Amino acid sequence: MVGELIRRWLEERPILGELFTQRRLLRRLIRKEITETQLVGPVSGRLVDSGLEEMARAKKEEWVRRGVSPRLADKAVELAKGWAERIARWHVSHLKDILPPEELSRVEREILRRYLREGLNKVAEEWIEAMSA
Repeated sequence: MVGELIRRWLEERPILGELFTQRRLLRRLIRKEITETQLVGPVSGRLVDSGLEEMARAKKEEWVRRGVSPRLADKAVELAKGWAERIARWHVSHLKDILPPEELSRVEREILRRYLREGLNKVAEEWIEAMSA
């Protein structure tokens, strides 16, 4: 609720909104209302579909079955999500002025899905191997 009010207020003030978004302050405020485990679209600030959460949960379960501690698996998922959000934000921010909002929302979800998959399969895997060695 508070996150939505802040988001609307910042939409009316694009310069402040850009500053808050770049520094991830707005995203942190909004996240506190959601949960730390849910993914938020980097440009829209909206929750993305549960398929991404399911992908992360399945990968975490796979790591735990392989003998990785649950705490390390949680941190790896958090690393992959943060990595995917940052890269997706960079890519989508270049499309903001080109695409209409509904198309931008669709593209944002697809980009986030691809980078989350890559983050879980490559970035987090390599991090787990390095931390386990």
